[in-house]
Amino acid sequence: MKKLKVKVMLLVLKAAFICAIFSWIFFKVDVSLLDDIFRQAKYHFGSLSILAGFAAILIISGRTMILGREIWPGNAIGLIRYYSINLLSIFYMLFFPTTVAGDAVRIFKIGRQKSRDYINAGVIVTTDRVVGVVTWFLLYMTLPAPFKSQKMWLVLVVILFAGYMLRRKIKIWKEIVLDFSKYSLRGVLKAVFFSIFSQTSFIISGYFMFRCFGLDLDVLEVGGLVSLGALTGLIPISVLGVSIREGFYIAILPKYGASDPQAFLITACIVAVNYVLGIAGGLWELAETGWSLAKFKEEAKEIETIK
Repeated sequence: MKKLKVKVMLLVLKAAFICAIFSWIFFKVDVSLLDDIFRQAKYHFGSLSILAGFAAILIISGRTMILGREIWPGNAIGLIRYYSINLLSIFYMLFFPTTVAGDAVRIFKIGRQKSRDYINAGVIVTTDRVVGVVTWFLLYMTLPAPFKSQKMWLVLVVILFAGYMLRRKIKIWKEIVLDFSKYSLRGVLKAVFFSIFSQTSFIISGYFMFRCFGLDLDVLEVGGLVSLGALTGLIPISVLGVSIREGFYIAILPKYGASDPQAFLITACIVAVNYVLGIAGGLWELAETGWSLAKFKEEAKEIETIK
C-alpha cells in the first residue's frame, strides 16, 4: 500500500509539472496561426523523419546486440529480435509510464531469451544506456549548441574515470549486482561506433521535421539542439511521452528563427514520431502473442516484478 501511495504521489507531481508546461504553451502559442503552418508544411520531410526514426532504433539494436554478444558469446539473439524489443520499450514508456519503465521491459525481454538471465540482461541494458548517454554528451560538446562550456568536458572525464573504476564488478552486501568483467575494449568501442550512427539518425530525423515546418537550420545546428534535447530528456519527469525535452524545444526554437506556433508544431510532431515507433512496437508484440490482450497484460505484470 505504501509503495502504491508513493507511485500515485509521483504521478500527481509529474502530471502537475506537465500541466504547467501545457499551460505555458497555451498562453505562449497563437493557435489561430497553426492552420496556415499546416497548409505550408512539406509532408514528405515528415515521412522521412519517421523513416529516420525507425532507422535509428534499428542501429541502436545493433549496439545492443554487440553488447549482448560480449556478455553471451555466440548468443542466438538476433538483430531483428533486439529491434522488436527496443520498439516495444518505447511503447511501454509512452503508455505505461507509472508502472513499467522501458528499460525494465528490455531487461525482461532480453533475459527471457536466455533462460531468464535477468542479471546479465540488466548489465547489457545498463551498459547500453550509459554508452548512449555518453555519446549524446560527446555530440553535444562537439556540435554547435547552446549553454555549452569547455569546462563541461570535465564531466566526460569523470564519467570515463568512474567507468574505469567500475569496469569489473559492482557488489552490494557482498552480492554481485552488475558484472562488467566480460566486456572487451573492442566490443565497447564497436558499441560506441554504432551509437554515434544511431544518434546521427535521430539528428537527421529532427532535421527533416524542422524542414517539414519551414525551419531551415544547418544540420550541425540541429545536431546540437537534438543532442541537448536528448540530455534534458534524461530528467525523469514525463507523462505519456511529454517531458522537459518538449518544453526545452518550444522555449529554444524561437531563438533559432522559429515562430512560437512553428516551435509548437515541430515539438508536437517529434513526439508523434515517438508514438509511431512505440505503436509499431506494441502491434509487433501483440501480433506475436496471437493478438491476445490477456497475454499482453500478463506479461506487463511479470515485468513489474523485476522492475
